Amino acid sequence: ALNKTASGVSQLITQAQSRIEAVARSLSDGLRDLFLLLHQVTLKHATKAEKIRLSNEWKPVDPREWVRRSNLTIQVALGAGSKEMQAAQVQLVVPERLVKAFPESLRPQLQTLSQFIS
Repeated sequence: ALNKTASGVSQLITQAQSRIEAVARSLSDGLRDLFLLLHQVTLKHATKAEKIRLSNEWKPVDPREWVRRSNLTIQVALGAGSKEMQAAQVQLVVPERLVKAFPESLRPQLQTLSQFIS
């Protein structure tokens, strides 16, 4: 059983990190498309300058002056450090009834769904 040795636990956490990265990269494509659509709609329907909060200050922004863009780039940044350092910060979200199924040494890395939501 992988979850009973340090290297096994490391493998499980690395697999979890890989899944997180894959999901983040997958979501980034959809977010890029969403923001491109938002940009196009804003350009099409903007009739005046608006004030928005940037760096804790209200500043005027006029979308009518924006350059029309057809390509946006999203960079997925999942943190710095080695894979081991990133994996050490991953917490697994598990149903409360399964917490006791994990070895005692892993339990600090676990969060129940109710803890994760709050």
